[in-house]
Amino acid sequence: MENLSRENISRMLILKALKKLSAEDSSALDTLIVGDAAVRKEWQNTLQLMEQWGELPDEDIAWAQMEKKINIEQPKKRPYHYLRRISVAAAIVIIAGLSAYFMLIRQGSKQTTILVNKPANGLILTLGNGKTINLKKENGTISQNGIRLKNDSAARMLTYDSTLSDNEINTLQVPAGLDYTINLSDGTQVILNSATVLKFPFRFSGNTREITLNGEAYLKVAHNASRPFIVHLPSGDVKVLGTEFNVNTYTKKEKVSLVKGCIRFTGTADSIELKAGQAAVMSGASFKTSDIDPDDLAWIEGKYILNNTTVEDIARLIPRWFGVRVIIDNNEIAQRCFNGVIYKNKPLSGFLELLKGTTDASYYYAGSVLHIK
Repeated sequence: MENLSRENISRMLILKALKKLSAEDSSALDTLIVGDAAVRKEWQNTLQLMEQWGELPDEDIAWAQMEKKINIEQPKKRPYHYLRRISVAAAIVIIAGLSAYFMLIRQGSKQTTILVNKPANGLILTLGNGKTINLKKENGTISQNGIRLKNDSAARMLTYDSTLSDNEINTLQVPAGLDYTINLSDGTQVILNSATVLKFPFRFSGNTREITLNGEAYLKVAHNASRPFIVHLPSGDVKVLGTEFNVNTYTKKEKVSLVKGCIRFTGTADSIELKAGQAAVMSGASFKTSDIDPDDLAWIEGKYILNNTTVEDIARLIPRWFGVRVIIDNNEIAQRCFNGVIYKNKPLSGFLELLKGTTDASYYYAGSVLHIK
């Protein structure tokens, strides 16, 4: 124990708090805690941090809680052992949450700066005529040019009635740190993640129902066999009749995860049909399919599962969820990896302390800008 670095001691304290340390190492660490005032103080801080984070969910209910939230209907042909495998896989990652382990990827010592800007502020609805409505400030019923909007700030949900017959396109912008739900005129529900933009008409006209989305959203599409629902993404389209699926366009590799029904995912040069329980990533002109990953839906519960995620990718998530501009001071830190959970409704400082204790990535603020080094 005497030869351990301070960073290794920090990691072991976290593992001890999670009861994931061997009896021998735990006993040796107890001796160090008693004999070293600095380690003793850090141990007390670690226990406080774990208490702040709250109790982790039991593996038998972790996936069930998510199912309840999004009303997942499992495909009838999926055998029980398959469903249990998905459930346990999701629970293992969630329960592992704070027992983050660290892995170093050496890619040279060249010092670089990686800047991640925070998304624009404001929960703003821009009508087709150019009129803007700040939904953070205006709650309840809002009447505007033949449209009656109901903004429920407690539920973070927008519904509306419209007598308009035109198909002017409105834009709903969800800021960092917030998720928001909109119920469209056909009964489709769209749950929008942070830093997401949705373009939609108050009424659908013609033989299709079309919206445009950039960011991430979970859609529960109302069934209408005669009027397909089309989601336009930056580099592709998703066509459905009635289904539930998740769309993520935060990166250049757009991903669709299908929970119910059947959809067609179309890119610039090819298309693919997905069935319930499948996901597809479009990179360039090609698709890569896999079984649906329950972690992809965890954001609906206000958390992201970080599975061997680089600090650089975490730095791109923080502005979306916490509205903080981030700078990574060098590339070597950017490529270190982290496994755990980040919660939207818990203090960012707690997560940063865990990141620091498991990856050696220290942090500081310069004004309102977060630096990771």
